[in-house]
Amino acid sequence: METIVILAVILISIVLFFIFKDKGSFSVRSKTVKKEEISQNYINELKDILSSCDTKEEKIAQKKIFIQKTNSELSRNIFFSEEESKDLLKKLSVV
Repeated sequence: METIVILAVILISIVLFFIFKDKGSFSVRSKTVKKEEISQNYINELKDILSSCDTKEEKIAQKKIFIQKTNSELSRNIFFSEEESKDLLKKLSVV
């Protein structure tokens, strides 16, 4: 009896695997692609913030706050090393 239950569970698992495999639900991006997406998202977010500012002083203040927040987030991000984080922060400071 136990053997029949085990075989049924295995058979159902195999069928479900093939059903979901064909739908492309297992989308895995490489580490470099993910890093580039994260970097581009930070750059786009900073550009949006700066475009909503009116004065130069306001832009500087908002940029400083954003870079501090980004630095904190990157320090906890598993995709970025310390050197890569510094490079991205340098890019953001030039935007």
